[in-house]
Amino acid sequence: MSTRICRVCKIEKPLSAFNKNYNKVAKKNYTLKKCKSCVGIDFSKYHREVRRFTKYGLTPEEGQKIVNIAGNKCEICGGTEKIKLRGKTRGLCIDHNHDTGHVRGLLCDRCNQGLGKFQVDSKYVYLLEKAMQYIKRKEQL
Repeated sequence: MSTRICRVCKIEKPLSAFNKNYNKVAKKNYTLKKCKSCVGIDFSKYHREVRRFTKYGLTPEEGQKIVNIAGNKCEICGGTEKIKLRGKTRGLCIDHNHDTGHVRGLLCDRCNQGLGKFQVDSKYVYLLEKAMQYIKRKEQL
């Protein structure tokens, strides 16, 4: 008996659990990618959250631990900024070291981009320190 993995619930099921559709151009039946029990259910938010952390080698539980530690706030400015991008709301960014892949925490988009502009990884931290010294020097004038 043939099986297929549902693209929504990620469970391997027999082909009978999937609806079939007829392709008029190819003149043949094909099996849909969503199983019958997942049709009409929006799992996209769940899978987006899971993918968000697994992309960095973390389990969903480890990812949730990072969210809990940060209190779902930016770890630099404390903001809970959510931005709209192409009509979708984006949450906090996952800050990570590009050399090692180590996840450092959650940042708002502004702080994440600021660190990115300074290439703040282990090799370039001194640039951020120099920028802070520059701002302090200029504010004293």
